[in-house]
Amino acid sequence: MKKIVFSIFMLLSFSIVYSEEQVVDENELFGDKNSEITVVKEENHNVDSELSLKKISFSGEVYYKGSAGIKAGFVNKKDYQGYNSNASANIFLDVRIKEGMKLFVDFEGNYYSKGKTKYETLNYSENGIDKSIVYKNELSSELLVKELFFDTNYQKKLYFRFGKQNLKWGTGYFWNPTDTINIEKKSFLDLDKRREGSYGVKTTIPLGNSGNIYIFLNSEGAKDLSDNGVSLKYEFLVKNSEMSVSLWSKRNRAPILGYDISGRTSGIDFYGEAALSYGSDAKKINEKRVSEESSSGKDIYNLLYDNYNKKIYPKVVFGGTKYFDYKDIKDRISLTAELYYNGTGYSKNVIKSFLNDDNRINYYMTYFEPNDYGRIYAAFFSEFKKFQNDSRKSIHINGISNLSDKSGIISIGYKYIPFDEFIIETNLSGYFGNKYSEYMLGNDRFLIDASAKLLF
Repeated sequence: MKKIVFSIFMLLSFSIVYSEEQVVDENELFGDKNSEITVVKEENHNVDSELSLKKISFSGEVYYKGSAGIKAGFVNKKDYQGYNSNASANIFLDVRIKEGMKLFVDFEGNYYSKGKTKYETLNYSENGIDKSIVYKNELSSELLVKELFFDTNYQKKLYFRFGKQNLKWGTGYFWNPTDTINIEKKSFLDLDKRREGSYGVKTTIPLGNSGNIYIFLNSEGAKDLSDNGVSLKYEFLVKNSEMSVSLWSKRNRAPILGYDISGRTSGIDFYGEAALSYGSDAKKINEKRVSEESSSGKDIYNLLYDNYNKKIYPKVVFGGTKYFDYKDIKDRISLTAELYYNGTGYSKNVIKSFLNDDNRINYYMTYFEPNDYGRIYAAFFSEFKKFQNDSRKSIHINGISNLSDKSGIISIGYKYIPFDEFIIETNLSGYFGNKYSEYMLGNDRFLIDASAKLLF
């Protein structure tokens, strides 16, 4: 199957595509929104000379967030902790070196006033058999290196990024099934959250009018060279639409073939992604065994899961964004809607099928993936800019739902930027669904939060 998928990818990748002339932008190639690098024409000697100078800059942000909730009716008061707060700081180091080289580091520190529960996996070998244990780690603070990479290029024909990095992979606004690289997924309640990068080497090959080729060698957790994951993507234009085909492969893992598209028609910015895998690396709950499990629970824990059958599992996202003028202000209102079909997701609420609480908790710690558990999802994101005719104020209403288990979140928020380096935001979120449904696992019925961010 891997040979077939790879052959299809190579045929698509080297097909002849006619498109409008493009200007190569190194920032677009790397998909880096933290800083900008511009490819400059050789004849512009003054700008070239300026870029060749070494520049070192520090910047950062300090963030505080507090929240208070109202519990769902089925939750015991003694089991509910409605208030929480945390503070974080990011320090950015940006070094520009001669010949277009760049170094970037993002250090992050977090403090949790009530502590944070983090589930870790310990892998070990016993009698030649690989095993793993999931354990709970209680943290009051943590230090992270979110990103650490440097850029260089070869005669502005090949561009390289080495180190821990975030990648722009896929066109979806919230879901990106073709993104098999980034470790940390997007958070619905914190869309601006800085995500942790993946460790590896990214190579970008601009092909002029024909498009771009991206190659990422993922060394995250690799024990030897053959354990590296490889992602390939060919990006090209067809008339006014941008498309790409991609392939992800790793030893002893199910390969994933991807396709995405983005464009504009009838005033709507549309996009779509599709990922196909032959089999799945995830574990599937055996619903019959779960419903018959013994009260002792853990002695049959490993019997509660099956491997997915060797067949094709699709994951598809489609959505679009529409802008509206209001009271002579262009694009004042925006609305994005998105649908996600998850071929490996569950068509009903299977978490409630567990009879033993220990097994239910173990499933949540080991296999549960937020926003990727159900079969069908829908989401919308809307924003009203220049609220009260003030460019510093905006409001938004967002919603997400697991249509398969009929749970979801509706969030209403207000953002105020009194000056460029200071942002205040508050949100009120309502949760709906039955006990043990996806978006009720946190036991909140309502949650209000307030945050402040200082940039420097």
